[in-house]
Amino acid sequence: MKLRKKTIAIIGLTLLGLIVLLYAFSQIILMGSFTQLEQQSTQRNIERAKNALLDNINRLDSVAGDWASWDETYNFIQNGNEAYIRSNLDPSTLANLKVNYVLFYNTSGHLVHGSGADIEKEQIIQIPGFFQPDLSPNNIILNHSDINSSISGIIILPEGPMLISSKPILKSEHQGPVKGTIIMLNFLDSAEIERLSRITNSSLSLSLF
Repeated sequence: MKLRKKTIAIIGLTLLGLIVLLYAFSQIILMGSFTQLEQQSTQRNIERAKNALLDNINRLDSVAGDWASWDETYNFIQNGNEAYIRSNLDPSTLANLKVNYVLFYNTSGHLVHGSGADIEKEQIIQIPGFFQPDLSPNNIILNHSDINSSISGIIILPEGPMLISSKPILKSEHQGPVKGTIIMLNFLDSAEIERLSRITNSSLSLSLF
């Protein structure tokens, strides 16, 4: 009888041990699966955010390209005529284009003209200090060695991070010689981050290190 009880006790303890081991292994497997799923979800969110940001940069790049290869801009960079400013650079026009800043530099790095607009309020805003009044012609954002040159990305300024597109100013037929540079900028601020969050269905934030 005692032997039977001992046998039952041993079997019971063995089964209990197996159950504990199985539970531990299942938890490890589940935790590993959850971690993998979280990593995959994070990676997908990063890709969506990156693609949304690239779409914004490409859109700004396209607008800058249209303005850069235009006879009216080509003439303006050389003579600075007021008619061009009145027709094309008022706050409502920039708001419709969804562009915060448009800057025009000649080949010497002189700022021929700069316009800034609050897109939501359609009001004039001040040009960032970095771009006033002149830049070195060797500055990377003005360094367009040929007609197909293009610079775009994100620039960090005291006013905050901005999307930037820089293009050589050419004739409408996309012909040179290059007479200067047009730069377009968009704020990458909290409102834009929130908009990107809605597009990507993700909670996004921007941290500068």
